[in-house]
Amino acid sequence: MKLLKGKFLGKASIIMGIFSLIYFIAAKCYAITFANFFALLGVLLIAFGFFERHEGKDAFIKKFPKLMLFARGIFLSLLVSFIIIETLIIYNGAIKSTLKPDYIVILGAMVRGETPSLILSERLETSLNYIKKYPDIKVILSGGKGPGEDISEAEAMKRYLVSNGIEEKRLIKEDKSKSTMENLKFTSQIISKLENKKNINLLIVTSDFHMFRAKFLAQRNGFKPLGIPSYTILSIKPTYYIREYFGVIKSFFLDKD
Repeated sequence: MKLLKGKFLGKASIIMGIFSLIYFIAAKCYAITFANFFALLGVLLIAFGFFERHEGKDAFIKKFPKLMLFARGIFLSLLVSFIIIETLIIYNGAIKSTLKPDYIVILGAMVRGETPSLILSERLETSLNYIKKYPDIKVILSGGKGPGEDISEAEAMKRYLVSNGIEEKRLIKEDKSKSTMENLKFTSQIISKLENKKNINLLIVTSDFHMFRAKFLAQRNGFKPLGIPSYTILSIKPTYYIREYFGVIKSFFLDKD
């Protein structure tokens, strides 16, 4: 029974590894970021699968019991943290606020030349109804200029919104930020210059996978965060949801100032 279980687990791991490598190839074809992770995952799954199916597995475990115990502990810790964090990411990516905010902020994403990427276009499209719903509220467009971008993300957002009927005087560009933490930090600095008020209700418009991290970083910067998540197409969800797991861990420990 134990042998059959090991062979089944090994076969399942190999199949998942193959699918991971196929997804890696597809992601590379569409220039999706973080694609290399799936290549590494695929290789590790396939290697684990062959290990599980190997007849000498039990002898190896007996020879290196402490190593196997350590590996299992690391795996279990990663699995538990992954489940908890992904649950928070999925939950926050599904909630849409119904409260009236004090300000709206749209978080930037990649611009290809001067054209918003698919991710940024989805955020902008999602924001339109809420910007029009609250005509008296100013909108902060947060995103600097990165590699491959001819204009800042803030400028690309401004052009899009103005072309869709939003008054330019309502829009405030924050075009220096390079990360989510800087998005919220610089947004806080802009608002503090406009008014001396604490506990600002900030309506964050960003992608569903990005909402949880954006909210807790907004809290670190003194906001009461509200969220309007934009949809991420199914084909790229695995990449961004898994990448965000690492982003949350990094921001939790390092994005404090």
